[in-house]
This record gives sequence, C-alpha cells and structure tokens, in this order.
Amino acid sequence: MVGKLARARYPEGVLVAEGHREIDAALARTADLMHAPVQRPIFEGAFIRDDVIIRADILEPDGRGAWKLAEIKNSSSVKNYQLADVASQSWVLTGNNICLSSVIIRHVQRSIRSVNSIPRLRFIDADVTLNIKSLVASRQRLVNEAKLVAQEAEPAIEPGPQCVRPFHCEYRHHCGAAVSQQPSAVTELNLSGPA
Repeated sequence: MVGKLARARYPEGVLVAEGHREIDAALARTADLMHAPVQRPIFEGAFIRDDVIIRADILEPDGRGAWKLAEIKNSSSVKNYQLADVASQSWVLTGNNICLSSVIIRHVQRSIRSVNSIPRLRFIDADVTLNIKSLVASRQRLVNEAKLVAQEAEPAIEPGPQCVRPFHCEYRHHCGAAVSQQPSAVTELNLSGPA
C-alpha cells in the first residue's frame, strides 16, 4: 500500500509487473525500459548480479544520465537493516553498469497501520548514499559467503531471537520441526543482513 502511494508521485512511471515467478520476463522488461529512448521512472525493476536478484522500488532518471534509487519503507525512520537492503540493491545495480547519483530511503513520517492513516501520509527522503558506501564494498564478500553456505549441509544454528527480528523468518516453522527431530536447524541467508 505504501509502495503504491509512493509510485503515485510519478504519473509517467512504468511498473515492471512481472512477478517473482516470471523473473526472466521481468529482467527483459526492465532492460528494455533502461535502454528506451526516453527515460522514465521504473517501478519494481528487476536486476541480477552474480546470482543475486533484486527488485528496485523506484529508479528515477536524474536528468543527467544517471539514476536515483529510492527504496520505500513503511517506517518512521531509517533502520540498519534497510541500509543493508539498499546496499545490496546498489551493489547489483552498479554491477550492471548503472550509474547511481543518489540512494534514498523514502520512509513515512508515521508508520501506516490502517487505511485511515492514508490521508495524513507524508514521505521523508533520507539520502543514504554515503552511509552505505562501506556496506556496498562488502557485498561481494557476503555473496561469496552465502554461496558457500548454500553448498554445505544445513548450518547448526538453534532458533532464537534472530528468527523473529527484524522480521519473522519464513523458515522458522521448519527449524522448529528440525529442532524437535535433530540438534541442527536451518537458518535463512539474508543478503540484507549485517555486512
């Protein structure tokens, strides 16, 4: 809902509507839009680098041949995991020879918890371009580590607070079942996690 409201600010923007099961089509559609004669804002553009796939909330042409990346968040301030998320996106984009003039986390003044909050919605742009520089530089190492973990047996990590913060892990039920049957458990690799 917040993403749709953020996109409404760009009536000339184009949505890459292909879903996560149509990633090849999304990548092709995004490439077409990136190379179009007239640059327009692109919503949910799909990009890949070294097997890491991202969807960029908003890529806006800056009028000088580069792009501004805007990540939309329904939070009242910038969070550390959001910096990690946008750093991974920036790493993928720059690896595709896309020049980013700025990286923005566009968050709301107050989190939206119901439809009644929409009339009072106000976005705030936090330019995090410099804040994520070291995170972007560490992404290749993080990707390499993730690939090594994915090739090995399930890591022996017990379920704990990391399974619910900052979000509920989609594998937490599997891990709970694994713990009751055996001592090791699976943990999800998250490229938005700490560098």
